[in-house]
Amino acid sequence: MSSATNVDEKLSLCDFIVPVSYTRLLLIYDYVIHDLEKPLLKFLYNYCPSAFKRISDNKLIDSTDHPTIYTHAIDRNTSLSSLDIEHTDIFPYGRIPDKESPLFFLHQLTLKDGTILAIGIHHRLTDGHGFINLIYRFSVWMSGEQIPLLFEHNRSLIKKKTAPTILYQHREYYSEDSLLLPSIYCPHVETDVIVRHYKKQDLFNMLNITSKHVSFNDVLVAWLTKIISSVRHVPSKTIVKVGMPTNGRNILGLDENYFGNCVFYIYIPFLMTDLESSSVDELSERVHEERKKCMTKAYIESALAYIKCNTTKSHSSIYPIFNRFGEYDIAFSNWSRFPMYQIDFGHGPPKRVFLPPGKRRNGMINILPSIDGDNEVELYIRLNQIHVKELLKILK
Repeated sequence: MSSATNVDEKLSLCDFIVPVSYTRLLLIYDYVIHDLEKPLLKFLYNYCPSAFKRISDNKLIDSTDHPTIYTHAIDRNTSLSSLDIEHTDIFPYGRIPDKESPLFFLHQLTLKDGTILAIGIHHRLTDGHGFINLIYRFSVWMSGEQIPLLFEHNRSLIKKKTAPTILYQHREYYSEDSLLLPSIYCPHVETDVIVRHYKKQDLFNMLNITSKHVSFNDVLVAWLTKIISSVRHVPSKTIVKVGMPTNGRNILGLDENYFGNCVFYIYIPFLMTDLESSSVDELSERVHEERKKCMTKAYIESALAYIKCNTTKSHSSIYPIFNRFGEYDIAFSNWSRFPMYQIDFGHGPPKRVFLPPGKRRNGMINILPSIDGDNEVELYIRLNQIHVKELLKILK
């Protein structure tokens, strides 16, 4: 395990292809949490010193000032039930960090009957796996429980996993001249969010899933892609592009304690006529097979070679294909296996966790864990407002 001083400070190939943005999370507790400033800063100094650094020229550098990591506000006149979490901006920093923004922040809002923790981390510092495990281990450390808390901060480990040559066609990425503005197609539309809970067995029974090897995630992706494309009235010859990130740590043989980004992408194109004519069971098989192809050691090592090749070209930048997703395409982000409902600050887990949407993106679906256990998920489906009403009729 690397120490705080013996680390590679250069960002990895996985770090500098992710967006320059904050990953943000709200944890809502129905009890008042004592001031977290001193324990938080002590924990970060010991276990995540990179939280105090800056990012410049794809490197983690020492900060010349002291970034404001912790803030606290108290509002004893407001209760949790009276606060509209989905439409209230509690965060001290915007979605996009600037040169003065910290790489990690925690804002503690104390209310009359509870606490909201608004937490953010620079995406180029770590991915969702690293982010949630950082907060979870902080809560465990606060409790005094003895578990391994050290993270692996040596980002050069990713470089060592890069294949010598590109072995596959990597449709999940695209490259552009970085001197030009990225040609991201993201038309502005008014969106709204549908929130739904589903238990695995209930959904499988409802959709007549008979395939034995498909996962809960496979079925969710297939089902939602089919019904959302239907309410969007996608033309029959159109290809609906579906994408999702995946954690590459286990596949590459990296320890789960590796703290930098280890995110790779799965891209699945569906012809609309196939979505219309196929059952959810058949589409789930397709998702499963496509996902398996992208989750092998050889494929991910080849993806690193592809990223390296395209980022070493003069003025060339590489992006996940998600950035080019248009009005008919769908992006999934699955956080359901993260220990979000195990983050306990003394009197129980959060009563709710919430990932605020970014840029009100049409076609973004977050899959979160449920407080009720492993076999239930909470879906946040963000769509064009004109399609939300139609989808609600189907979901009933």
